[in-house]
Amino acid sequence: MGSSSVNEIIELCSEYPFIFKFIAANDIGITNSHQSGIYMMRAFWPLFLKREGHKGENIDRHIDINWNNGVITKSRFIWYGKGTRSEYRLTRELHKIFKPEHIGSLLVILKKGEEEFFGYILDTDDEIEAFLSFFNLFRSRSKKNKDTGGFVSPVFGYQEVPLEKCFENEINNLLPVIGNVFPTTAIMSEYARKICSNCHYTGIPDEELLKWRDTEFRLFKKIEEKTVLERINQKFDSVDQFTAYANSVVNTRKSRAGHSLENHLSATFDKFNIPYSCNPVIEGKKKPDFIFPGVDSYNDESYPAEKLVFLGAKTTCKDRWRQVITEADRIPEKHLFTLQEGISEYQLDEMEEAKVLLVIPDSYRDCYPKNYKDTLINLNSFLEFLNDTVGNIPAQIR
Repeated sequence: MGSSSVNEIIELCSEYPFIFKFIAANDIGITNSHQSGIYMMRAFWPLFLKREGHKGENIDRHIDINWNNGVITKSRFIWYGKGTRSEYRLTRELHKIFKPEHIGSLLVILKKGEEEFFGYILDTDDEIEAFLSFFNLFRSRSKKNKDTGGFVSPVFGYQEVPLEKCFENEINNLLPVIGNVFPTTAIMSEYARKICSNCHYTGIPDEELLKWRDTEFRLFKKIEEKTVLERINQKFDSVDQFTAYANSVVNTRKSRAGHSLENHLSATFDKFNIPYSCNPVIEGKKKPDFIFPGVDSYNDESYPAEKLVFLGAKTTCKDRWRQVITEADRIPEKHLFTLQEGISEYQLDEMEEAKVLLVIPDSYRDCYPKNYKDTLINLNSFLEFLNDTVGNIPAQIR
């Protein structure tokens, strides 16, 4: 992690404005050339510039960034608006900081004073999830929104993309029905899918799953805001009591994020009548995320092993992917569904050698190294694979 712990970074980001984004494969291999650098979202400009960039002009600002490994880069935040370009970039001396292994890591840049910028790279799954959970930030990426990140201010909070009107109305109508009792994660996921259904949202499985998760997160934030503010407005008897409650809020955020992915994958398999077992107990008291066509078939030694499929589900997998290697001994080839936004070629080589096949939402493909884009499996292709291997899959997904 370097000289700053994730808790120290969280503490600083609680006091000062910052931007965050996941480092994609296209961001790495940075040189000092004019058209290089890290792509920056449009929402980032308030951290660096006095005004937003407009078409027909280039505007920039030169800044010193103090990185958590002790290096200071003389960098430039620039808006390219001339010609065919229309984008923000962070450039200059970034080769001193970014390496191929940083693909999929979380970049955080904090502004402590008008001229004081600090940069942090969170590499491990635990660091990334601790940071995102504390600030209740969501990783949502679609064909329309090609990047995950945002601008966060202690005063104004996270600048989110506005909800479509139908979804906003459905969520607001649901809040009185839910009341003051925080639903379980399973029920929350079910509410989200119902909202999407009422808003006539349809699409291929990859996009639908992401929409379900995004809607659930928006619903969760609305419910959390209502219930947590009500509790905060009540009296706490001690600092310890307040701290315990604050920790429970963060833990609820972490738990919801992990279970949400399993819930929506299960709903996808149910939608297409795919037989499976979720979290079954198998040899060595292991509890894999998904076994197809089910645990009974897996435990039946006479059932052909080549017709069994394993799927792990992890929101991040920069280091946790190794956990699936030892699960489900009868299935040597492991599939792993993840929302990880990019992994280095070295890690992908390791996965290939360990017979771990990544399944990702199709819109995440551009986050990965070019050499591997064609070998990654999207959710729809995985469903087709299940049809060929397990059977009993309806024709509409083929």
